[in-house]
Amino acid sequence: MKIPGLRAVPKLLLGIAISLCLLYIFGLLLPMVVRAQDPPQFVNVNGALRTFILHLPIGYNPRNKYPLVILLHGADETSQDMARLSRFDFVADRYGFIAFYPDSEGASWDIGTAVAQPKRSTGRRDGLGGLGFPMPFPLPGGEGAQGRGSKQNGDQSSDLAFIDEMLDKLTRTYSIDLNRIFATGYSDGGFMDFQLGCSKSRRIAAIAPVAAAMPKELSARCKLSRGVPLLMMNGTSDPVIHYRGGKVRGATFTTLSIQTTAGTWAELDRCNPKPTQATLPPHDGHGLKTRVDTYSNCRDGAEVALYTIEGGGNTWPSGDDFISEKEVGKTSTDLDADEVIWKFFSAHPMSSSSAAGN
Repeated sequence: MKIPGLRAVPKLLLGIAISLCLLYIFGLLLPMVVRAQDPPQFVNVNGALRTFILHLPIGYNPRNKYPLVILLHGADETSQDMARLSRFDFVADRYGFIAFYPDSEGASWDIGTAVAQPKRSTGRRDGLGGLGFPMPFPLPGGEGAQGRGSKQNGDQSSDLAFIDEMLDKLTRTYSIDLNRIFATGYSDGGFMDFQLGCSKSRRIAAIAPVAAAMPKELSARCKLSRGVPLLMMNGTSDPVIHYRGGKVRGATFTTLSIQTTAGTWAELDRCNPKPTQATLPPHDGHGLKTRVDTYSNCRDGAEVALYTIEGGGNTWPSGDDFISEKEVGKTSTDLDADEVIWKFFSAHPMSSSSAAGN
């Protein structure tokens, strides 16, 4: 005797099983998604309302000491753009450090020049995390996404003061290892890395600018109180910050060439004048080869490493391609910028005697 609907029971059970599996997987992934979208925070610094994003690693315990990585966005971009471009939150969770994404006061950072900064109007993703939603209200004294106001008369000195004061606040509030405060940044944010390395060498353990070179004006007056480790990543086909140096696209200032930048910093760090060279081949015939020049035997255990990506553009290797290749060039997927940067940082903490001078 046939029982009606008997054949449908196994299919029903299978459907239930699949649904439960999907719910389980979603439950595992949801915390990762939520943690990757830390909300902007606001702080009053010298009478100005400033914004930033702070990401604490999973399992943060105030009884432990954590490294802090400052991540600086590109011109006409935001802290949320930087978080999505670099995906550094996931690296912070994996290795256990705090990620700090500050916003510049205006469309660009104080990079130590008195001239206009580059602005990439087509690359900006206004609103919450690049999702296309505008801020629901303008912030006091500001304009545009995140309420970042324009600078007056070219005066951008407030950015250095902002980062300095934020480091004071963060080290008082969270359990941060003063010997392991690092800075990395993309393009205009990379310029700011050089400014921090020159101005705050007693506070910043190491810097890692990506798609940036040293502005000539800054190079002429940079004095390091200690050896500051430097990691650079640059593409030979960067259409914004040219590998051979010169005028930055969309700006009126010039930079040293990429190789001259590395060599100049190596001189400041008192390294061996001739770097060792290595090559990282691409994963396949369609990838991009990377050359690595390393200056060693520097003072205070510093090191200067230059990763040159053959055919690479103004991009973050293995990062989010939120700007068209036509505008900024190719992104290497053969080099994982996040892993390389963190490995470099973790190998170069500041000595306790240097940190004591902060």
